[in-house]
Amino acid sequence: MGLLRETGVDVTRSAAVDHSLQIQPGHAMFPSKQAPGLISAIESALPSGRQLGAILCVSGGFAAGDAQAPELLAGTEDMFARSVFPSFISVQLAARFLRPGGLLLLPGAAVGGNTPTPWGLSYGASKGAVHHLVKSLAAPGSGLPHDVTVVGLAPSTLDTDANRAAMPDADFSSWTPLQELADEVCKWAVTPSLCTNGGIYHVTTKEGQTSYRMA
Repeated sequence: MGLLRETGVDVTRSAAVDHSLQIQPGHAMFPSKQAPGLISAIESALPSGRQLGAILCVSGGFAAGDAQAPELLAGTEDMFARSVFPSFISVQLAARFLRPGGLLLLPGAAVGGNTPTPWGLSYGASKGAVHHLVKSLAAPGSGLPHDVTVVGLAPSTLDTDANRAAMPDADFSSWTPLQELADEVCKWAVTPSLCTNGGIYHVTTKEGQTSYRMA
């Protein structure tokens, strides 16, 4: 899609990007522990005078549990480590490295961001925090570079191996293929004006057709 250089950050290294940075999972993902090393690594990787055109945070996970669930507190730690902390790290990276007019994408959810999730309190709270962050960053005075577009991506169900294994009897035809989603996000990264600043985009697939509707 015309991107000159790609840097990936994950708990494992990837050969699919030009520059792969590895971070530690779990509690070590606290922003104050991870961000300094990432900032230093990105500064070293960027050509002199260059800025990033887009920062795409797609970290996430899932945890069920109501108020009586024994695993509620552990699930809360995990959900915030997987969704909220990476989002805040991305915000700091965007403030430092994103070019004016660039794109910042954060991981929302079709279920949980703005709707009650009594069956999954920690999941809904983490996604609600990310949605709030998107709206706040799009408001004046957020500290981001000029004319940056901030959006939240809120898919229903993604067609991943993990989801198929967890829900083998589901209707896979209503799940969004990863390649379709990746292609659309790449278009947004190249042309951020395709998105609305502060928008949370619900992603649904029906009969092979995927739609992106702003909530």
